[in-house]
Amino acid sequence: MTDNSNIKADFWEAAWTNNRTGWDLGGPTPALLSLLRSHQSDLFPSQQEAFTVLIPGVGRGYDVVAFAAKPGVKAIGWISAKPLGVTEAKKELARANLSTDRAEVILADFFEYTSAPFNVVFDHTFLCAIHPSLRKQWGAKMAELTKKDGYLICYMFPLREPDENGPPYALSIELYLELLGESFERVLQRDLEVSELPTSGMDRDKLGKQMISLWKRR
Repeated sequence: MTDNSNIKADFWEAAWTNNRTGWDLGGPTPALLSLLRSHQSDLFPSQQEAFTVLIPGVGRGYDVVAFAAKPGVKAIGWISAKPLGVTEAKKELARANLSTDRAEVILADFFEYTSAPFNVVFDHTFLCAIHPSLRKQWGAKMAELTKKDGYLICYMFPLREPDENGPPYALSIELYLELLGESFERVLQRDLEVSELPTSGMDRDKLGKQMISLWKRR
């Protein structure tokens, strides 16, 4: 089993309990919605009828709802925090009237989680939430869970000089290349547009730069 002290499950459960949910954007990630529009034919080619998507560290599940709105998509959100996080995410899926054949949220140890690989995986600040000692395992697990020729979307935050603070822990473009370069080809990396910057939750600008990237599984 992975050392849960390094995932800080109790930390995240306490955050849910005490409503310290500064990561909560109040809706789907704006930069993700832009990417789904601009790269829909790559992510979900019309000649294919069914797709699976995984969102680790899914928060309240807004992005699960966004993916599940796409035709033929089954979206799964994963949470390592204890049951309260799952309960909150399931409430969001219920509000969207999504059945379990379209969307679900599971509680599991991410690094022990086994599944057939997914067409698309979306990491929205999950990497920055785990202890730096788990980063190589994160890269290996992303490769394991992404189908060949499938895609990994990374919301890259916080990009800043290394320090001991966290979570969220400091990340860098070079770190992503180190962790993903062997198994993935980077096909897109860009700054967020002004319209894509979060307007609720924590003040992310104080913590580091935000970018979004798209990686194709080799």
